[in-house]
Amino acid sequence: MRSCDLGLNFDDALKRVKETIYKGRLSRTKRSKQNVIYYKYFADNISFFVICKKFTNRVVVKTVILRKGRE
Repeated sequence: MRSCDLGLNFDDALKRVKETIYKGRLSRTKRSKQNVIYYKYFADNISFFVICKKFTNRVVVKTVILRKGRE
């Protein structure tokens, strides 16, 4: 798992994914026609990109991309 390579356990990564969706910014540079992409940079030098499919009252996470450094 990529989060383990970056020093996060599964629970911490899941908490950061939720925080990225609720408090992150909507990506304008990386666009998708069917999906919504949120991103957030954390202080420990890890960037989270969360690709979601939005429905009327819920959000389904399709893919989580973790990167070292800011983008």
